Amino acid sequence: MKANILVVDDRQDKLLVVQAILEDLGQNIFTAGSGEEALRQVLARDFALILLDVNMPGLDGLETAALIRNRKRSAHIPIIFITADYADELRTTKGYSLGAVDYITSPIVPEVLRAKVRVFVDLYLLAEQAKQQAQQRIALAEEKAARQAAERATRRLAFLAEATGTLAASARNARRREACSAAWRAAFSSASAMRCCACCFACSARRYRSTKTRTFARSTSGTIGDVM
Repeated sequence: MKANILVVDDRQDKLLVVQAILEDLGQNIFTAGSGEEALRQVLARDFALILLDVNMPGLDGLETAALIRNRKRSAHIPIIFITADYADELRTTKGYSLGAVDYITSPIVPEVLRAKVRVFVDLYLLAEQAKQQAQQRIALAEEKAARQAAERATRRLAFLAEATGTLAASARNARRREACSAAWRAAFSSASAMRCCACCFACSARRYRSTKTRTFARSTSGTIGDVM
């Protein structure tokens, strides 16, 4: 991971000098020749640090810093002012009130500039690493929660499928039992009817034999009387 550093100065020769000094840090160096161009750069990407010349024509360094601070996304970017008028306490105080973290006097001492820039780059990279780790932990937690939810849903579906199968089997068994009961009832009714018919036939036969017997007895009695 590399940090983005923005160097702002209206003089091209000073931009080249600062670029050459910071090359050894191995970071991404961007340059702007005016306050307006610096604002466009800030809108285009995030920066770990801005090196900003105070004395620029048009939109000077202090005004540029104020506009950078007014934007929520760039309000936290550390700004180091580069100036030849560090003795101007009024401008220095105003620069700190606008969020300046340090001042570097011109002409620049390369070792001092690299040391100060390295501190802010290291802090930025550590913060970015912590942010990425936090995002990874959040992503892992979300993935774990989604996996657990999917497992719960799978278990729920399996339970519902098993319960549905059990209910269907119970319903089939109930229908079979009802069909068997109906068949037994029908068979029992038929057997009862047959027994009833058999009984009725037997009764009729007995009545018939009884009637025949009485009739025969009367006729026999009459015949015997006549003979007597």
